[in-house]
Amino acid sequence: MDAHKLVTPTTSSEWESFHRIRREVLFEARGQFGVYDSQHTDDRAPNNHPKLLVQNGEHLGVVRIDIEGRVAALRRVAIRADVQRRGHGRALLNLAQRFAQDAGCTQLVSSVASEAVPFYQSFGFGVAQERALGSSGRDSVFMTKRLGGGSAGRYTPGVAAET
Repeated sequence: MDAHKLVTPTTSSEWESFHRIRREVLFEARGQFGVYDSQHTDDRAPNNHPKLLVQNGEHLGVVRIDIEGRVAALRRVAIRADVQRRGHGRALLNLAQRFAQDAGCTQLVSSVASEAVPFYQSFGFGVAQERALGSSGRDSVFMTKRLGGGSAGRYTPGVAAET
């Protein structure tokens, strides 16, 4: 099995996958139909980095990494529903963390759905604020993770990053 890669969407097919995964997992699966904006300017703003998680040519998940100073915010993190609970989420977070560290960031932050809190805690995130209004307008939990030198994150074999 090939390593996971985190790639920037460049082709129309990659952008379509990026938006389809976000729309289906983060909006439609939560009963929000017809509200997702695939043309939102934040996806192409400076210092915001949309990424697709790819393995064996298959588009599995998405994240946008917004960098401000030394803080990287993980936004709209999603893994396709049909491939969840197979390690792809952990691979995505590992790669996003590596991308943030390579950009000089010392902290990760994310507004997380309450059902995802245990997963993020297993990755080393801590709860900073119990109830926060997430970027989708839904209640979420604001979580943070400090990134340090050699002990910043757990290395996962078979995971590679691309910019």
